[in-house]
Amino acid sequence: MMESALKLYDLLEKKLGKEETKEFAKALEEIIGDIGELKKQETKKELTQDLATKQDIRIIEAQMKGLETEIKRVEDTLRAEIKRFEAYMRIMIVLLLTAIALYSPIFAQLIGRFLKP
Repeated sequence: MMESALKLYDLLEKKLGKEETKEFAKALEEIIGDIGELKKQETKKELTQDLATKQDIRIIEAQMKGLETEIKRVEDTLRAEIKRFEAYMRIMIVLLLTAIALYSPIFAQLIGRFLKP
């Protein structure tokens, strides 16, 4: 790339003269520097828009902890509901067996046989 730049400089020097070529080269160098700075700023802007910052990660971590707490609360609530439902089912089974025993003499005899030692 350096050879190409030197060839271009030599060609311009032959056509424009030494002073004009120096001025052109300085102007071109400034333009290239400005373009490079613009590209750098654009890249930085794009990166700050696309990448997560430490603050973004902290916010997400806090949200995850909040969700974890909420999940734990729902899990505890469900466990309590299941235990209450199990107790309710046991009572219903006992009541059902009692009702069958009260209205079915054969069932009462069977239960009586199981209860005798």
